[in-house]
Amino acid sequence: AMSETMRSLSDEENQFLNRFLNKKFWYGLYLEKEKFGHLYYDLYLDQKDQKEVVVFETAMTTKASVEGEESIHKENEKYFHDKETGELLSCSVESSESINNKKTGHIAVKNDSAWLVTDLGGSKREVPVLIENYGLKEMFSEDTWVLSAPKIGDKQKGYLFTCSDMKYEEGTDEVKAIGSSLILGSKVKSYDIIFTSEGLEMLAKVLEDGRLWSMHMGPMFVQMEPENIAKNHSLVALDISKPIKIKNPIDNHKNLNFLKLEISSETLVNMPESFQQKVIKSGEHTFTVSLGPKTAFRQKAQKSDYAKYTAASFEYPTSHPELSNLARKVVGEAKTDDEKIWNILMFVSNALIDDYWSNNENVLEIIKNQRGDCTEHAKVFVTLARASGLPAREASGFVYNDEEDNPGFSGHAWAEVIVDGHWVGVDPSWGEREITPIRLKLGKLYDIGLTSENSSIKVVEKKYKFKASDKEIEIGKELNKKKDYEKEIAHWKALANKGDAFAQNSLGLIYGSNERGVSQDHKTEFKWHSLAAKQGFSPAQFNLGIMYTNGEGVQESSTNATFWFSEAAKQGDLAATYFLAEAYEKGEGVPKDRKEAFDLYKVAAGASIFE
Repeated sequence: AMSETMRSLSDEENQFLNRFLNKKFWYGLYLEKEKFGHLYYDLYLDQKDQKEVVVFETAMTTKASVEGEESIHKENEKYFHDKETGELLSCSVESSESINNKKTGHIAVKNDSAWLVTDLGGSKREVPVLIENYGLKEMFSEDTWVLSAPKIGDKQKGYLFTCSDMKYEEGTDEVKAIGSSLILGSKVKSYDIIFTSEGLEMLAKVLEDGRLWSMHMGPMFVQMEPENIAKNHSLVALDISKPIKIKNPIDNHKNLNFLKLEISSETLVNMPESFQQKVIKSGEHTFTVSLGPKTAFRQKAQKSDYAKYTAASFEYPTSHPELSNLARKVVGEAKTDDEKIWNILMFVSNALIDDYWSNNENVLEIIKNQRGDCTEHAKVFVTLARASGLPAREASGFVYNDEEDNPGFSGHAWAEVIVDGHWVGVDPSWGEREITPIRLKLGKLYDIGLTSENSSIKVVEKKYKFKASDKEIEIGKELNKKKDYEKEIAHWKALANKGDAFAQNSLGLIYGSNERGVSQDHKTEFKWHSLAAKQGFSPAQFNLGIMYTNGEGVQESSTNATFWFSEAAKQGDLAATYFLAEAYEKGEGVPKDRKEAFDLYKVAAGASIFE
């Protein structure tokens, strides 16, 4: 037997276990694009022979035709590992066929240099242990490897043990590509890893946190899916890691004011009109869609919508005391609908740490677990909005993904709320009070007739919000150098009133400084910083965070402060990243999470505030 010294779990293994313990992941199984089964894997703790063990369980269900009859094959495997060292101690496998009720399987227990294997019928045999101390590290080699951030071309050798045939297979992993995708509202790095063993190749896509996303083995394909999709063999899920590509990236998409798209799909038969989304059917499977404020299109709310979309239900249990109390606390002293929406938006954006595959339908559990992707953000927002008397509903479709190597539109979910008699789009996972025109509202996320394989999207026209020219900005800076403050303020105001974020932020700084001939006025400072921040101008977002922290010009709020620090941090503001890390460390306005805090502190390590 090949031997290695007894070891304890590595940092990567501990990180992997902490992240995925007690979480079940589901996969659809495909052969030549036809779905034929599903499987799940699960990691959990258990007691075995008075020892605490980590159990890795896989359960697979497949359908096949045997002599014209459908047979269901089920196979369950369990691997029991020492919790302290990760070493594999025992395993079991059991399989059954529905057509003849035939069951097979065995239990294997490691005893020094041999596996003692007992079949279901009671017969015993021995199989040599070829690798001592084989364990979690070897079993999840590709998954834990990505946590050390390997580079393209990096290789590692390892062994894969399978309980079903009691064999160790030597193989090599190689990183073939590193990319990123927009998965349910979150940008996620991914690694394409080829595993080669005895001439066979498997291509696995592993996400940056160690989660297996998909795997190709010849004509067979395995893909992560929500449980309800994976178990329904008539449903073929779209691969939401693959965007519907467009030829050229949309430059400066965050400042779009208008976007016109031509969408073609063999399976899309209808598209709804919604908030700032005007649709013209220009062919049997072709649609021209105009997005943004310039469309001047507002979907009017029906009388029945008010009762329908404030009603309590199993999905939105607004009458539950815990949720109704939380809604009252979140809304606070807000008086207008706009203030209520902002308070709920900022709370939900902060309350859930992004987890792009949390798959939780229960609102109370989502809030308790403090994790969620775009669908969980939307569900919690809608529930709290309804509990506050605001008619709200979930929306889903696609959002533009600006990844350089993969530009296109990816699956996403957000919310809609009635304001002044019209439905308005709000995105709690992206922190947008009024959605930017880069979203296509369709039907349910997994039943929308639009996939990367059968669709194309072409940009027909785009227009942008007003932005002052470099020359106009320089004029303002020159006036400041000359100390001609009266003209400088008038110059910034003229640009700010047209909507320029830099000018709006400049006015905020002036009114907050008690200089340049203007009395300090924190309320006016807050007004200008707010206008710039809501346009995505990161310096203004950071300034708003400071104002909410200190209670200057606005009521002090750690929730609101953290929201704006988070928005600025997303754009690379290092000082904001540091304050956000502090918030996660202390649990101020966000869940207390030391790992999240540590990761953010690492990012902020270059910030000048440390000097």
